[in-house]
Amino acid sequence: MDLWNALFSYRVSHQRTSLTRDESLCAYARERVKEHVERLKTLSSDQEPLDAHAGFKRDADSGALFEKTGFPAVSENLAYLPDSRTATQIIEWGWDTSTSHREAQLSNEWTHGCVVGTRPFYVGLFARR
Repeated sequence: MDLWNALFSYRVSHQRTSLTRDESLCAYARERVKEHVERLKTLSSDQEPLDAHAGFKRDADSGALFEKTGFPAVSENLAYLPDSRTATQIIEWGWDTSTSHREAQLSNEWTHGCVVGTRPFYVGLFARR
């Protein structure tokens, strides 16, 4: 809930509309975190910890993303932040420094969302019907 509260405060401070937290998005986000945790266990030295949204794209292309979440439009923010200590650092320092991530978490086009993580991986999902 700390991540959700940090996102809520971040959006309020930027005069954005509120998001409704959605459990189907949270469940999918937790799957994505788990996928990255498992990936890290078998990572070779030349690979990046994040999959560059490959799993998200795979699930979008197959339709599984939309079936699992119930939303026709979904966006994903990923972060690998082993040194972060607080939810605010993840929302405001991790994603705010990337233009596309910042736009996703501040867009008023999104009506629903969820942010979850297990250090060092964090996933934010934003959706609309």
